[in-house]
Amino acid sequence: QAQYATHKNLVTRALGVEDTVLLEVNEYRVEDDDLYLFCSDGLSDMMSDERIAAILVTAGTLEEKAQALVDAANDAGGRDNISVILAYARSKPVRKGLLSRMLGK
Repeated sequence: QAQYATHKNLVTRALGVEDTVLLEVNEYRVEDDDLYLFCSDGLSDMMSDERIAAILVTAGTLEEKAQALVDAANDAGGRDNISVILAYARSKPVRKGLLSRMLGK
């Protein structure tokens, strides 16, 4: 709906404007290896959901996928700022070896 809304660029909620903020909360079941994309309309306005999904299922690190999304949005015209955050859901922390932890990798 937002893609076709007449006033889609109007800010309807913002922090710091009022003493309280109305929150909209939705709960969803989280599964191991779910990939979450948080992005600005600079990405979602420039690319279809199908094109975004096609990039997300490619091999590569989260950083590489995020860069591929930004590059694709810029290639499509890049009319606005593009912000992308990707995160995998994990039920158990990924354990790293001692050397990796010492080197910060």
